[in-house]
Amino acid sequence: MKFKSTDCSIEDNSVIVIEYIVTVNEFLSNVVYVQNLLIQQVLSFYFLCFQNLKFILLLKKQKLGAMIFRRARLEDVPKIVEMLAEDALGATRERFENPLPQVYTDAFQNIDKDTNQELIVVENENGQVIGTLQLSFLQYLTYQGGIRAQIEAVRIHKDFRNKGLGEEFFRWAIDRAKEKGAHVLQLTSDKKRPDAIRFYEKLGFVASHEGMKLHFKKD
Repeated sequence: MKFKSTDCSIEDNSVIVIEYIVTVNEFLSNVVYVQNLLIQQVLSFYFLCFQNLKFILLLKKQKLGAMIFRRARLEDVPKIVEMLAEDALGATRERFENPLPQVYTDAFQNIDKDTNQELIVVENENGQVIGTLQLSFLQYLTYQGGIRAQIEAVRIHKDFRNKGLGEEFFRWAIDRAKEKGAHVLQLTSDKKRPDAIRFYEKLGFVASHEGMKLHFKKD
């Protein structure tokens, strides 16, 4: 607002002051309005993001909830061996061939008739086998006749990795071990798999012991 250097009466000056005050108040009101509008927009944005996140998590939970964990059958063995061989280390020690070597069928039959062994396959909502794991329940005299559960050969089919399924597999295995009365669930992991070790630690597994193995050469 510009003021001219002219003689003004007190009343004129009062009017100018009042107009100035009104103008300032209007300006401040506009600033407050804009601030409130921006805050509302930001809050609306975060609320929308939160709702979308809830929907995504719910959808993921529904998809994971459709998984079926069941005991493996003989016809599942080729699929299991395929997943074992897909692993970087497994590829050096498994023989996924057609026809499948008889040793796998023999091993499955021994596992299947042992009540302390559970070879598990995981199906999705379409009935596809997407993963596998094996649980062994070891009876001890120590820990007052305690039972140790051991989890091995956890594999997820290559088409279904990086979807959070590994954690769900372990959550199921933990619950199953508790159902069987085990006092501990243990595993071993090759030191060549640092990512896997970090994953197990995230689930609560602790490297409390130093594991050792003595491999025998076949004749």
